[in-house]
Amino acid sequence: MENNHKGVIALLIVIIIILTVLCVLFATKTISFNGSVNDNKPNAENKPGTDNNDTKTIKSKLVNNLICSNSNITYNGITVNLEQINNDGNCFLKSFTINDKDIKNDISSSVTSYEIYDNNVIILSGDNSGLVFTIYSLSTNSTVVELQPSNLNGYFVTSYTTNDNIITINGKECGEQCGNQPTGYTYATFEIEYLNNNFSNPKLISHSN
Repeated sequence: MENNHKGVIALLIVIIIILTVLCVLFATKTISFNGSVNDNKPNAENKPGTDNNDTKTIKSKLVNNLICSNSNITYNGITVNLEQINNDGNCFLKSFTINDKDIKNDISSSVTSYEIYDNNVIILSGDNSGLVFTIYSLSTNSTVVELQPSNLNGYFVTSYTTNDNIITINGKECGEQCGNQPTGYTYATFEIEYLNNNFSNPKLISHSN
């Protein structure tokens, strides 16, 4: 009889221990009634540095070498339609539409290249004087950047490259042609940073001759 009592007591102790452990696990949400296990690891979307604007790879598509030619593409939900005409060796812009909105009046007389860049379109346009660098935003349906010697330290944009959220701009001094005093440097390089759907002001990176 004494052995039976000891067995019952031992069994009750085991049951109490198991129930205590379960209560602790439920209280700390280590386990739940649906059987899922929470290992306390943060979700990937909640980790620092995984905000969309910090880590996403920017989609872009460049259309260049537009020697007075037409172009029509749709990419990343943006449709660009370019029409140009050649009049006795001079190229003139007939229309430049982005999602059916004509922005011809926002750019120069002919387009040499354009690039769909995230929710924007980067445009190089110009005439015999030089090129104008323009960024049109689909977020605001307006031109948000326009660079020419008057607001780029006296430099015309000659070319540019995009590398994720950094835009590198190469410029050539306009100088006396634009009524400016020579800087002593023929060429300059600038950078623009794209973050949270906004573009920074051009930052001068280097000069050269």
